[in-house]
Amino acid sequence: MSESREGAKKANPDDMWADLQTGNLDDILEYVEDFVDMMGTDLDVELERERDALVVNLIGPDSQMLLDYGGEVLDAMQVVLGKILPRKFGTTLRVLMDADGFRVAHERELIELARRLADKVRETGEHEELSPMNSMERRIVHMALSNEEGVVTESTGEGDIRRVQILPEQAAEAGT
Repeated sequence: MSESREGAKKANPDDMWADLQTGNLDDILEYVEDFVDMMGTDLDVELERERDALVVNLIGPDSQMLLDYGGEVLDAMQVVLGKILPRKFGTTLRVLMDADGFRVAHERELIELARRLADKVRETGEHEELSPMNSMERRIVHMALSNEEGVVTESTGEGDIRRVQILPEQAAEAGT
């Protein structure tokens, strides 16, 4: 289990997890398994908690097809189940769909990159800019650095070229 990350509300992820009753995990697992079975795929379902999310990991021979075309099928499943599961089972956790651990590994890589670049910004006093990212990736970077001393983050650009900048805190304060 990776370390806790605090959101904009500074909510404790353990409190959010407590909203999901232990009995409901079995119900959620059964619901998602039925959902996946209706798709006609050969996938097993695993549930786990990763920071402030309920991770639904789909494992099996058909998992790679979920990642094709930039993970569009996985994204669509995340939107659908992300709306249904909180309403049906009363959890405040966000739902993160994954296939063979791809997204969780990618999130960890983004966090590691963000922290390395934050160290560089503190060391050099120069800002760093990451390559364009989707909104979920940008959120991961912002959250990973939200409690890091000496740096701040901001998103710049528009549309598909939106990216995160990591700035020295004093430079950001001077700009306001």
